[in-house]
Amino acid sequence: MTAAALTTPGTETMTPANPIRPTGPGTEPEPQTDPARRTTGVGGGGWTGRGPETRVLERYVRDLANGRGHSVLIEGEPGIGRTALLHRARDEVRRAGHATLDLAVRNPGPGGPLRTLLEAALARPGSARRAEAAGIPRGTRTRPAAPPEPALAERVTRLIRDMADDAPLAVLLDDAHLADGTTLLLWQRLSRLTGERPLLLLATARPGHTARPGHTAPDPGDLGRLRRDLLDGGTTLLTLPPLADDEVRDLVTALTGGAPAPELRARLARAHGNPRRVHQLFAEGSGADRGDPVTAVTLLLTPSALETLHAAALLGTGVTGAELAAVTGRSPLELLDPVTEAIAAGVLTDTGDRLRFRDPALVGALRTAVPAAERARRHRAAARALHRAGCTVESVAAQLLPIAGTLTVPRDAWALDWLAATAGELAERAPGTAVGLLRRCLTRLPPDDPCHSTLKEHLAHAALLLRGPASTATLRTLLDEITEPEARIQLSAALAHGLFVQGRWSDALAALDRAERALHRAEPPADHWAPLLQGLRAVVHHGAGRNERCAVLARQVISRARDGRYPFGEAYARHALSCALLRDRRTEAALAENTLALRASDRVDRAAAHWLTCSLADLRITLLLYHSVMLGLVDRPGEARAALARARAETGAEGTGGQLGGIVATTAILDYRTGHWDEALARLDTLGDPPGDPWLPWLRHGIAALVQGHRDRGEDARAHCDAVPDRAEPTRARRSRAGYLLMARALLAERAGRPREALTVLLPTLDPAYARDLDQRFQWMPDIVRLALRLGDRATARAAAVISAGEADREQHPVRVAAAGRCRGLVENDPGALAAAVAYYREAERPLELAQALEDTAVVRASLGDPAHAREALEEALARYEALGAAWDAKRAVNRLRTLGVRTGLRTLRDGRPPTGWDALTPAQLRVARLVARGRSNPEIAGELFLSPRTVQTHVSHILTKLGARSRTEVARQAAERAAVRP
Repeated sequence: MTAAALTTPGTETMTPANPIRPTGPGTEPEPQTDPARRTTGVGGGGWTGRGPETRVLERYVRDLANGRGHSVLIEGEPGIGRTALLHRARDEVRRAGHATLDLAVRNPGPGGPLRTLLEAALARPGSARRAEAAGIPRGTRTRPAAPPEPALAERVTRLIRDMADDAPLAVLLDDAHLADGTTLLLWQRLSRLTGERPLLLLATARPGHTARPGHTAPDPGDLGRLRRDLLDGGTTLLTLPPLADDEVRDLVTALTGGAPAPELRARLARAHGNPRRVHQLFAEGSGADRGDPVTAVTLLLTPSALETLHAAALLGTGVTGAELAAVTGRSPLELLDPVTEAIAAGVLTDTGDRLRFRDPALVGALRTAVPAAERARRHRAAARALHRAGCTVESVAAQLLPIAGTLTVPRDAWALDWLAATAGELAERAPGTAVGLLRRCLTRLPPDDPCHSTLKEHLAHAALLLRGPASTATLRTLLDEITEPEARIQLSAALAHGLFVQGRWSDALAALDRAERALHRAEPPADHWAPLLQGLRAVVHHGAGRNERCAVLARQVISRARDGRYPFGEAYARHALSCALLRDRRTEAALAENTLALRASDRVDRAAAHWLTCSLADLRITLLLYHSVMLGLVDRPGEARAALARARAETGAEGTGGQLGGIVATTAILDYRTGHWDEALARLDTLGDPPGDPWLPWLRHGIAALVQGHRDRGEDARAHCDAVPDRAEPTRARRSRAGYLLMARALLAERAGRPREALTVLLPTLDPAYARDLDQRFQWMPDIVRLALRLGDRATARAAAVISAGEADREQHPVRVAAAGRCRGLVENDPGALAAAVAYYREAERPLELAQALEDTAVVRASLGDPAHAREALEEALARYEALGAAWDAKRAVNRLRTLGVRTGLRTLRDGRPPTGWDALTPAQLRVARLVARGRSNPEIAGELFLSPRTVQTHVSHILTKLGARSRTEVARQAAERAAVRP
């Protein structure tokens, strides 16, 4: 595990970033929990392989007693046993009675191992005298970590020299490829001392290392120069090869107590002689593991590491160093050995900020291996320890959740007090955990408990954030329990809002009917909530497609709220009216109502509407997203981005999946329209398919598919099209969000040489009933005209041009007029109409439409017998396509003009990515490939990248094809080879 993960918050200046333990005569030897011994060795201290290397190191240790020093560099791929050999040498030095300074450079950063080396050296007897002689100022060891200075490196060199002059000394540097430049300079200087005194330098390094994401890599040139200087100066290089087949068999025989079966031997061949991979494959497929995974782990680990694993399993599949330290009661330094052992054995993996179990099933197995009563005791103790250590509310709640139904007073009074104090924060950060914990705890609290009502409010808030059927079931249960009239009204409205978000219009209206009945029965009267219910009813009618009813209700509420008394109802009503206006193609008017809705929502008394806190937050995010969309429609992208920034600020990092997903998807739409395609894809790659928001996959995959299609990456585009959960005809409520996906499917059909199918995909937009919900219908028409003309279907082309003109007449905005001009220019061979469209697109931030309009201009000019101007327009179109990476559009343009006798030899346009090899991988595939190379499973990758498992599987299939790899192991091998040649 990295030292960063084992450093608890607030202790960075107390616990070295790279822990070092000085040892020597008179120092109590540390327990033999060496993880590396288990990596290439066997129980009881025996070893498998590494005979020549071990003999060299044993000889160098003997030389220390005779006053001779050496420098050794141990290299090899991850898991090959570098650290194993290093630790074995350290043990030999200690058994010989010599001192060691043991470095573990697993988290390079400010200060690096240089200052921790100084800490360890100054801890030894006589250090004050030596430090003074070396010129190291007093107080250096207590200064906060800072970037190491070359001057200090020189002084530390003199200190180590003096220590070696007094007595034999070994200094170990593990993972030198992670060290900073000054530490490497120190190591170079120390290597020059080994020929003159009993100083043994032992370093390990991974050749061709590349830093993990989020970590700072040292300058590869520094490590390369050090390596050359060391070898030129006489350093011994030990390059560890894979274990031979007989050595692998010996290792497994020691683990199992007998010769491995043929099936197991066949599986182990996939390890390619890598000891860590041998352990992983053994744990995955050995006979002992199939019966009991805990037994297999017990064979691999020492009792100390196994005890640490049990604590980690209590915390879940992923755990931070601070959490593990809190639960075990051990310091990060004390945890380093058992954690490193578990990593070396392939049981845990270090992701930089967390430790994760490679096999999630092992977590459950380790938990159930503990009796239920003891497990409950451990959960209680862990929750309290995590709370005292200042860990996150999610981590504390995760420990209380399994025992929530057994919490009692006074035994667990602290837990109930903690929940009452943090329930609001927990609901925001982990609504699912909050719902489960609050529901179970409420069953244990008497109704007259002071916390009971507050916890119920938090439960309602968490349920709304959770969304989905479980959310509405929880709210209905609360409604059955609550008798206070105003609370019932607000909770019914909250339930209706949640049902509306899920697209359950009838259920939402039924919930509002229930709320209005409660309102009429309320004593004292609660008529002030009536505008809220009516405004929300108008929003639901809009969602259900009842535009006229929506507008009538909305205007009634707005009229009633003119004196400002009912801002919540006014905000809902103005939002509903804005949506109705947008559907009627009155974007500017819709934008004005949206602005007034935002102002009304600012005036809501949040204290009075405390049961509706989540609904209000959701409404405001929705208003800001619509604000951005409408600003984008009228080509005001700067203001649109500002609205999205406000939405992000109000949502924060802990917003619901739907809120954050809506912000990401809306931003990606703006990125697509303004030509920032790489940014759009990068955003969409971070976006999952949160439950309760069925519309989001249509946008997420539709935009990504369209970008990939334009870039002539048909395989990736098809993967996104296929990833939409429901591929059937979109419902009326989803049509406005399904447009990008349908456009992508049409593009793929045309790209595959099926223009008739492409046109068929788009034709429903000509139907007025279908198109009623398409507020951006105008953007479909130019493609329909182009495809229809290609097929000789002039009637359909003229129909689309008429519709486009009608859209422009309904709302005289330049972008709609430009689209109508493109359609008319193609149908009537009118270069003037196309020129007007081109002129507008040049001013607006719409690079794709500009390139397409230039392409259309070239076609019309060529058909009119003007090849010179046609070629000029084509050349500019191709340049615009090239800037976007729109390789498919460029191919289409060249082919269209070639049939008209216009050729261009000035530019060879193609997708800039080759068909095979690492450079063929898309950014998303490259991220997945890197995780595959690190041994992550598909579910782990899905969780880490916020993708669906099916999307990950699609990416993995494409990766294997493009790399020509037959297995995930081969991907890892290729990644290692690539890193070696491209450090």
